[in-house]
Amino acid sequence: MSSRKFVKPRVGPSPPVSPAKLNESARPVSIGLQDRVLRRPEVERITGLSRSSIYRGMANDDFPRAITISKKSVGWLASSIEAWLAARVAASGAPQE
Repeated sequence: MSSRKFVKPRVGPSPPVSPAKLNESARPVSIGLQDRVLRRPEVERITGLSRSSIYRGMANDDFPRAITISKKSVGWLASSIEAWLAARVAASGAPQE
């Protein structure tokens, strides 16, 4: 049995940035009201990935990063999961609907 232990990457807010350092591309993102926040069990169901695969993908920049909902809660924007799935389908060469 392996003694390696999976360490969950730190997910949380970024350090504060002074307004003087914000430029046009670094402004806060506005999401549409139709964009839902998905919790981990729903992301697992939609993608077919396990929890460890999701966090490993985030650590490797191969999966969308979670957003912080509250001190102990995270979620993913439905649009980012949909875009990730569409990119996976495109990369596989499977026909798209």
